[in-house]
Amino acid sequence: MTLRYASMADVIFSDVLRFLNKNLKRYDRSTLLEVISKFYHEDELYDAKCELCKFVTVLQPDTVPPDGWAKYVNNKGAPVARRTNDPGQRRRSEADDLIHMLTLLDVNKIDVPKCVISDPDRIPSTPSCTWNTASCDTPLFTMMSSVQQVVAKFAETMNTVIQRLDGLEAKLSAVQNIQSSTVMQEQPNLCAPVAHMLTEEKLPTSASPEVQPATKSWSDQAKDLRDAAPNLVFSNRRPSVRVRGQAATGSVKGVLRQLTCFVSRLHLDVSEEELTTYLQNQGILDAKCRKMSAKDGRVFRTSAFRVSCSSRYESLFYDEATWPEGAELRDWVFYNNGR
Repeated sequence: MTLRYASMADVIFSDVLRFLNKNLKRYDRSTLLEVISKFYHEDELYDAKCELCKFVTVLQPDTVPPDGWAKYVNNKGAPVARRTNDPGQRRRSEADDLIHMLTLLDVNKIDVPKCVISDPDRIPSTPSCTWNTASCDTPLFTMMSSVQQVVAKFAETMNTVIQRLDGLEAKLSAVQNIQSSTVMQEQPNLCAPVAHMLTEEKLPTSASPEVQPATKSWSDQAKDLRDAAPNLVFSNRRPSVRVRGQAATGSVKGVLRQLTCFVSRLHLDVSEEELTTYLQNQGILDAKCRKMSAKDGRVFRTSAFRVSCSSRYESLFYDEATWPEGAELRDWVFYNNGR
């Protein structure tokens, strides 16, 4: 929404404001600051600030200056004059104030009156930046140079990784060939299906020109090895449980597997009897609780228990609503210890 003003000049004769209004959104602030602080005199920059202050003072009474405007004017509404012993620094400070004042008006959607040129010779040339020129030192050019360096480094790293992967693949193929030949030498009586599988890639294609051997997946080859030569497959994993009996008989009795968990973050005052009674009230009738004691003189702010029950209460045992708020359950780990 553009604000309306009760009275203001139709135009402002200012070479500085004409140049900035035209290029404020075309170039970055550092480029404009460098151009106008070196081209214009200190009094020209200050007069441009005065024109902006006059423009703001004629706004309607119900329209307040934009936020941050008071930083650039004194208590009389005149622009603040920057004072320093360095003339170049004074021009740069005045130019910086002028750019910020125009930016505040633009952000608040306040249209500045048309600015016209009073002296065509007092308009600097349009800033330009050639990317092939080493003297270009804008932040955008610096960022683009950094991005190009990162991309080049990434491409170099990827080429190195690809070369290493190619080398590893060649070594892996050689190792697989050696292992295949070693298995054939150490197992001369290997049954025919396994021997055929291990050597099918070595068979000459001319032996059976009409029928080509089918390519098998790694999983199919592993199954063939397991079925053809069981002695070649070693595993320490327990077979998975397929069936859990549920029939009630009078002669043959089964032993239900115990569920065991490490229960922690209970209050220090909780005893074994209290926890057992609590779980029985929750429906776990055969719960057994043993309170854990700290070792090596360690002191804890909470207590922990070894809790077990039969598998018939599995749904209650692993239900969050069964345990007190804040308690934590972890599976109890059993170690073989070589026995």
